[in-house]
Amino acid sequence: MRKRAVRIGIVAAAATSALAVVGIGSAAVSPTSSKGTASDLRDCAAAATAEGWPGTWTGIKVDQPVAPGTYGTVTISNSSGNHFDWSSTTPVQVVFVKAGPGANLYSYGAGSTGDAGLQSPMPDSISHALFCVDAGDPTPPDGGSSGGSTGGSTETSSGGSTGGSTETSSGGSTGGSTETSSGGSTGGSTGGSTTGGSTGGSPSTSTSGAPDPAPGLASVAVAASATTVAAATLPGAFKPPVAKKRPVVKSRKLNVLFCARIVVSRKSLVAGARGRVSLKVTAGGLAASGLGLRISGAGVNRIVRTGQGGTVSVNLTPARAGILQITAVGRKGCNTARIGAVGSSEPTVTG
Repeated sequence: MRKRAVRIGIVAAAATSALAVVGIGSAAVSPTSSKGTASDLRDCAAAATAEGWPGTWTGIKVDQPVAPGTYGTVTISNSSGNHFDWSSTTPVQVVFVKAGPGANLYSYGAGSTGDAGLQSPMPDSISHALFCVDAGDPTPPDGGSSGGSTGGSTETSSGGSTGGSTETSSGGSTGGSTETSSGGSTGGSTGGSTTGGSTGGSPSTSTSGAPDPAPGLASVAVAASATTVAAATLPGAFKPPVAKKRPVVKSRKLNVLFCARIVVSRKSLVAGARGRVSLKVTAGGLAASGLGLRISGAGVNRIVRTGQGGTVSVNLTPARAGILQITAVGRKGCNTARIGAVGSSEPTVTG
């Protein structure tokens, strides 16, 4: 009875340990950092372009919080915000797990229908996940097969017999050879290993490791460099025109560092009669355009503004005899400009 209780306890402990292992989970492949930016990782097509992969990439996007559930052909489970498990009814070649500005890239070669323990690339929670496949080519991103390569040789002589041998290693490689000699019999032999070793007499080739997710990247870089050098050395290469510097034009507006000098076209007006007066203003030797001038005295009080060239003409009608003063509005004056308004018998103002 005691032995049976001990056996039951051992079985229960083993079952609990197995469940704990299943709950933790770990991805079947090691992730690499995606080359794409946050903008590139918006969908499978843009992400594949950023990685430098050819082909027509499509897939399913599962947005934050990547909660458990079914999204098209993909089912999410055991999601905790920064890791999750997945399964799919159709093979998926690559999965991008994005968080912050980057993403972890999980590459499954020719395709996988599920994995566990996919992680966020940083402590932040996962913003979204992309499950991608090349719709035009079911091979993995490096253009090879799922974890292996094939090689073989053939010899033929004047006979009628056939022999062959095949071996397989844990890397997934296959090698074979065929001979034909002058006999009439047929024979074959097969040998293999599952731990990395091999038996048999034919050559074999083995590979291991995940496929390169960036096919032809080196050749693309070399081609781009060669194009740049060629464009720089061509005798008739296009050169953008150099913008000419625009000549500096002196401003004709009043410079606040200089006082305003006012010149009047006439020194006197007749009281009660309308007369036309022209005014010109300069500042620092340049015409001051757009400057306000106040004309006051002898029953006149008005403001005019100089135009192009710093000049303005105005009709004035003094109401009585007196002195009309012209001053710059908001600017210091260099001189005192005056016009005398006289009666018919009064002398003209000359100063």
